[in-house]
Amino acid sequence: MTRAAPGAPATDVAGCAAVALAIEAGRCLMAHFQAPIVARNKLDPGNIVTAADVESEQLIVAGLRKRFPDHSIIAEESGVDLRGSELTWIVDPLDGTSNFAAGIPWFGVLIAQLERGEPRLAVLHLPASDELYVAERGRGALRNGRPIAVARDAALRDVLWAYGIDTGGDDATQRARLAVLRALIASVRNVRTTNSLLDAAFTADARRHAQRQHAAVGHRRAVAARPRGRGQVHQPRRHAAAIRPVGAGR
Repeated sequence: MTRAAPGAPATDVAGCAAVALAIEAGRCLMAHFQAPIVARNKLDPGNIVTAADVESEQLIVAGLRKRFPDHSIIAEESGVDLRGSELTWIVDPLDGTSNFAAGIPWFGVLIAQLERGEPRLAVLHLPASDELYVAERGRGALRNGRPIAVARDAALRDVLWAYGIDTGGDDATQRARLAVLRALIASVRNVRTTNSLLDAAFTADARRHAQRQHAAVGHRRAVAARPRGRGQVHQPRRHAAAIRPVGAGR
């Protein structure tokens, strides 16, 4: 295993590649963020995509394919490419697309790697604030190279809770989500959300105490898909970023 220099944000070849690609994709997003943004709906009015989503994903997937041609990839826009490997990359090229399209700098890049279905590595990059989060199995988590940890031992009344809800779902589902929100409002210090990966990042480094995101059910459909044969691609009905290492947002 190739090791990075001491203090580097990742320690092996896969981690270093994910960090480099997340940073490069972040530059791509910021270039689009400075220009007029055109968004279009995917399958419902609350689920949008921009040219930045597509370009960022193409950049990341091409970089992964060049470095790791035998690995499987699940990517939000292009779908599932399973290659029979024990290693699978999960790519969300722009988490927080609705914020991005509205000119709100609450968005970022997510790249993760699973080994036999278990999380091994996750990289989260917030380009607008130039923050890089890296978590590796057995090594803990870092923000910009410094160790981080979640908040502990806070009384519920002192908790700042991030609670995000996506649109969609039937009446019973929405009533259940609102019941949770009512319970939180009655119990915690306050509820705040960006409805993006920032909520998970801020929970990971203890700027917030807890986070819950009600994402669309379609996020999980890609994992259940099992196309036959090497290199076959399945396009899920909605998002392909089925396993989010941190956060979930549109």
